[in-house]
Formats: sequence, structure tokens, C-alpha cells
Amino acid sequence: MEVFLNPDVYREFRNAFNETPLFMYNEEYKTCFNLFCAVTDRLESCIEYLNGHAETPKTEEDFLLFVMFSCMVLDAVKHVLKQLDIEKIDKIDYFQNICLSKPLNIEKHKCPTDDKFFEYLRSIMFAHPFETNRPKFFMKHEIQYSPWVIANNPATKFRGIKDGVGVRIYSNKFDEIKDLIFSFDVLKKYIKSQYLLLNLATEKVKEIVSLKEIEWKKHKINRSLDYLDILKEIKDILKLRHEEYYDVETVIRYMGCKNTLKENLTSVERFKQGIIEIIPDLCDAIDSLNYEMATEKLDYILHQRPWEMHSMANYQLEKIYCDLNETQIVSKREWALEEVELFSKEFAKKWVTIIPQEMSFDEIKLLVTVSCYLEKIEQEKEKRT
Repeated sequence: MEVFLNPDVYREFRNAFNETPLFMYNEEYKTCFNLFCAVTDRLESCIEYLNGHAETPKTEEDFLLFVMFSCMVLDAVKHVLKQLDIEKIDKIDYFQNICLSKPLNIEKHKCPTDDKFFEYLRSIMFAHPFETNRPKFFMKHEIQYSPWVIANNPATKFRGIKDGVGVRIYSNKFDEIKDLIFSFDVLKKYIKSQYLLLNLATEKVKEIVSLKEIEWKKHKINRSLDYLDILKEIKDILKLRHEEYYDVETVIRYMGCKNTLKENLTSVERFKQGIIEIIPDLCDAIDSLNYEMATEKLDYILHQRPWEMHSMANYQLEKIYCDLNETQIVSKREWALEEVELFSKEFAKKWVTIIPQEMSFDEIKLLVTVSCYLEKIEQEKEKRT
């Protein structure tokens, strides 16, 4: 059985703006982000309710709740379209026959658009059930009132509408009671048509991202610069594109880090050579917007974890990398330096010499990283042989 409102429509919209950091951070679009998140979260619960209650309502409460949740869906879509400057064309496709027929008997040239009729319906059903005077198709100074909505009423079948729903209407301009009855299926078709307009927003988001990517691809990294300047340009580009640049920043610090002990020079230079070797691949990745490739290359340099390490190694590494910084509280920094001492004696001494109390935090982290990097390479060679 076909589902009433396909959840994939709002999911695809959610994926479109979440797959890029553009809407979260770009000054031009970040005002959209909270709205889009709120809209898709609200749509998720509304669509679930409406799909679970898509059969002809059996009670007044069922009908009111159906229209209420539908209103939230339509309002959500409307606000998204407005935010993205998408013009919504208000047509007369679904409710015209209802307007032209009894009991409304609206003249064709005065017939409201679908959106205006739905606004009227919402107003008289529950938004303003005791005073409705805005619709242009009313008589001059007319005010309508409604005592209840109509659902599961045998009278609807006498009118030849087996899925009939509606609303009772009183007016200050006529004495008789009027029941506005219409097909529930027609109402559903209108709601579905408005919900599907969200596809326009999805396409607009994709178009915005595509145009940005075309613009970004025009900027190619200057590979004639020295290695450090190339890395700085990569960082600036990632920052401009709102992509993660912390690892590039770390590599830049390590490349410029002062080496205080001669005995560490060979190991550190091997590590730095590893960084230099991946720079062409990093340039290719940034030029082609392949950020996964860039992350993979940087991970191989910065986040190596040998297969065989001592039992407390992972704990010590966590403390070193997380707590060894100027902004951390003194007690945590001191504890991290103790873990550096232990890590150096149990593991890092094979490759480097670390003197925690005499070295900068950057140098300590560099040497810890160098020891993990070189040990992993050695273990990989041993495994191949």
C-alpha cells in the first residue's frame, strides 16, 4: 500500500544540507541551518503521525489532529521555500469544485486558490472557530462561526461522498446551517502536493553547494611554494571551505618545531620526510575537494597506533594528547607529564629521547607521534617479511 507522505522527501532534504559544512558555518547560509534542522525534526514526527492516521477520520478528534499535523508540515515547507527564495506558485487545482458547489457557491472569478482555501478551512475548523472574516469570497462584513467539525457522519454518504469530512458553518449573513462536506482524499492530495514542494528546496541546496564547489575547484594550490607554505595554504583553504583543518595545523606545528636533542634528529627527520612525501597527495585531494583522501593521508602520519604496545599505552596517549596544553588545569598537565615519562620509558625510548620537564608541549607531542609512526612502519615491514 502506498504511503501517504514519503519520509524520504524530508530525509533527502536533511541529507542535502547536512552533507556539507556550508550551511552550518558560511555567513551567507548559516542563518538557514537552525531553521532547516528544526523543520526536518518537526517533519519527522509529523510525517510519522500522518502516515499512521491517513485513513478517513472516524472522530472529530482524529480529523482535528490530522489537520493540525498537516498544518505544521505545510508551514514548515513554506518557511523553507521562503528562506531559500523559492517562489511558490499558488494554484487552483484541488478545492475549486468544493468552492463552486453547495454550500459555498462561490462565483468562479472569486474562487480562492488552494492555499487560501486551506487557510480558510484551518481557520474555521480550529484556528479561529468563533470569528472568521478574512476570506475575500465572503459577503461584505460577513463573519462565520463553527460549532464543530464533521467526521464519520452518515449524512456525508447521502451526498455521495463515502470518505466525506467537513465542518459546520454558521454566519451572521444567513440563517440556515450549512455543512461544508468534501472528500478526505482531496484534502490529502493537496497536503501531499505541498509536502512534495520540499523537493525544490533539496534541489536548491544541492545547487548552492554545487556552485560553491565549482568556485572552490578554480583555486589550485601553488605547488611551487616551499613545503611549509604549501601546508599553510592548505590550512587556509580548508578553513575557507569550513572543513576540519586541525590535523594540518598540527603538521605545520610539528614541521616548525625546534629539536632540542641531537639524538632525536634522525627519527624526527624521517617523520618529517613522511609528511613531505604526502604533500602532493594532499594538494591533489584539496584541489579535487576529496577531503576523505586528505584525512586518510594525515591520519597515516599523525595517528599511527602500532599493533603491539604495552598495556597502558592507549591511556597514556590519551592523557598526553588531550591534557598536555597551556589551557588545561595545572593538575591535569602535571599528570600528563607523568604519563609522558612512563610512555617514554616503556615505549618511545626505542626511537626518541623525551625529557618532559625540559621540552615544550609541542616537542613532546611530536616525539610521541614520531615514536608511534616509526614503530608502526617497522611492524608493517616485519609483517610483510
